[in-house]
Amino acid sequence: PGRALRWLAALGAPPAADVGRLRGRPVLVIHGDHDPVVPVSHGLALAQAIQSRLWVTSSRAHAGSLRDDPAAYCAVVLRFFAHHLLGDGQPLACDRGPAAYGSCDAGPLF
Repeated sequence: PGRALRWLAALGAPPAADVGRLRGRPVLVIHGDHDPVVPVSHGLALAQAIQSRLWVTSSRAHAGSLRDDPAAYCAVVLRFFAHHLLGDGQPLACDRGPAAYGSCDAGPLF
């Protein structure tokens, strides 16, 4: 998948070109704000195109958010799954606008 993303980014292909099937489904887009392969603007465009959540991390590597901060990554992903799969009824931080996620210092979600 890494080669495909680099190829699409090199071509300047819009990140949301073929994601219509995901619109309206619970999706959490995770994007590092210093990703050297795909600009964060692509993550934002993807999240907007499919009307999903976006978590921008401070990662400086493509697909490095888990490696850079595993505790925050797991907290955010588990909270997202609990909300959407278990229906815990608690609003996500991203439902209230940019804010720290839960009690961890995970960065903003939009």
